Amino acid sequence: QHGAGYNIYKSFFGYNQELKYSEKFFTWGWKDNNRKTISIGNYLINKNNKKPKSLRNEKKILLVLPAVNIFKRDSNIFYADSLSEDILTFQKFIDHLNPNLLNYTSVRNHPAIARRELDFLKFINIDNKVKILNTNNSFDKSVMNQGITIFNYISTEFFKLISLNLPCMLLLNKNIFNLLVTDKSRDDFNKLSDIGIFHTSGESLAMKVNKISNNIDNWWSNEESIKIRNEFCNKY
Repeated sequence: QHGAGYNIYKSFFGYNQELKYSEKFFTWGWKDNNRKTISIGNYLINKNNKKPKSLRNEKKILLVLPAVNIFKRDSNIFYADSLSEDILTFQKFIDHLNPNLLNYTSVRNHPAIARRELDFLKFINIDNKVKILNTNNSFDKSVMNQGITIFNYISTEFFKLISLNLPCMLLLNKNIFNLLVTDKSRDDFNKLSDIGIFHTSGESLAMKVNKISNNIDNWWSNEESIKIRNEFCNKY
């Protein structure tokens, strides 16, 4: 397995093709009824130790943005049709974020924009206090001293960080869950929503970040959050 989306969508083009052409298919830990599928975990998680808490600045916020896809690879997955709503949702998050947090906020673009995709940053307005990170630098180094990392797409790194027990959040277009995910995975994401990790509203995400910005570790480490995160990681 490479990337995210497996075991979440009703139909996932990557998995369908990879399963067809492989003799064995190794997953990050999820299972299905296919005899080819073998659950081994994610080696990227296994080789990375938890970062020392002394390196983290709890106030720092890293925003990880997607590339704007210019190719429609699968009829079940919409790109351009949802772009305007994705932009609006993320812009509302930026606009409702406490201005005092902007000095602690950085943005990291998806590395694919250097190859074939469009820059999501070109579609949004952000304060010049927000720092733009170089995508040539290691992602692991980018998150080393962050208090929390926020994604607005289903990212490989979101699953990696939540598995490493590092504070992270997810903002997605609500329509992607109405159209694409299974009932089972929708319920699991709704549980993440209950503890404030998953959001489909930019305003909701901003309100949560504003509220927990001074005590991110306390929010992340409460008993209910730990239970739900562990259940989520065991499935995905």
